Amino acid sequence: MENYCHFHQGKGHRINDCKAFERETLEAKTALILRAGLCFRCLAAGHRLSECPVVVKCAKCGSDRHPTILHKEKPEEARKEHGEEIQSACTSVCHNPQNGRVSCSKIVLVDVFCKDRPQEFHQVYVILDDQSNI
Repeated sequence: MENYCHFHQGKGHRINDCKAFERETLEAKTALILRAGLCFRCLAAGHRLSECPVVVKCAKCGSDRHPTILHKEKPEEARKEHGEEIQSACTSVCHNPQNGRVSCSKIVLVDVFCKDRPQEFHQVYVILDDQSNI
């Protein structure tokens, strides 16, 4: 199989090895992959992610769901890399002055991925209720 870069639309290297493609935003990469009809796992043409026989592993996070070139750094990873301290704070969700009870659950931002379209995700806030008593 000959090396072909769908980003440059020419021979010489594969899109997985393309430095210019690597510098693009994840949104731009996704648009190009969709336009070129490439597989989101192996970045080859001719099949979809659900039919992909290739085993990949992201060198940055270890995921087997995307190649390294499609890795999206989560805000938490970015802060760790830049030496910023990650803190959690207790957020009062419900306080009833009559009975003195306080719910102090953790709220975190998470990425929720669609099973059928792993390239799409939504960031949502989730309440972690680790203090249930009723």
